[in-house]
Amino acid sequence: MEKNKFSLTIDGIFCITGRGIVVTGRILEGHIRQGDKLKLITASKTMSVRCTLLEKFRKIVTEAQAGEYVGIYLSGLTLSEIQKGMTLTNDD
Repeated sequence: MEKNKFSLTIDGIFCITGRGIVVTGRILEGHIRQGDKLKLITASKTMSVRCTLLEKFRKIVTEAQAGEYVGIYLSGLTLSEIQKGMTLTNDD
């Protein structure tokens, strides 16, 4: 089975009351599914996060692929730990 090399550069960050942190961006490569474990890559460290929900154009979806613009609901981090320009990748 071919390995999925998911990658997304964050271009928007939101905090939704009752839902948590949502990041937005266009998927550069690979695909993502609801429930996937991901890595948030910062300048100084790498953090593990989980995709709890995916949204495309205000519709909840179970997966998305390269080229699509998505909102990814994340668990496992706080708003102060994330900035525009950071990268989300697979948790391999």
